[in-house]
Amino acid sequence: MQQTIIEEVTKFYFDSGDFNGYPTYCLKEQFRLDNEAAKKLVHDLILARKIDVVFGNTHPNPHIKAFSDTSAEQQIEFLNQLEFSDYFCLYPTPEVLGQYGNMPDFGDEPYKRELALGGGSLTLGFSIYLFLSIIAMTRATTTARTL
Repeated sequence: MQQTIIEEVTKFYFDSGDFNGYPTYCLKEQFRLDNEAAKKLVHDLILARKIDVVFGNTHPNPHIKAFSDTSAEQQIEFLNQLEFSDYFCLYPTPEVLGQYGNMPDFGDEPYKRELALGGGSLTLGFSIYLFLSIIAMTRATTTARTL
């Protein structure tokens, strides 16, 4: 069952269009798990470095992976400290994504490529990519208007 869940989390990540996390309520519904079984499964998948979990405690929106540097140990600590919620979100780890066979080609979109590889959307390096992408688009639009 763990492999099926990893595949579902990864599929959701890419199919969302914005690299969103797979909510635990979906996990519980799709795999018919109660809170205790879901929490145990999430715990085991974190330790195996198959999923990362965003709890909504370090950034208010768990549906985006804002930061990519939360260690497995820290995630386990959060899992044990916080009341298990239907709105925690699961993400494939960079290790899982690095082995993903159907990775889209992001060409000249390095920000999206970094997100696809499990990076956080608000991590400094990725924010710089986004900023530079916006500047490039603005320059292209401005140049096109002046011609």
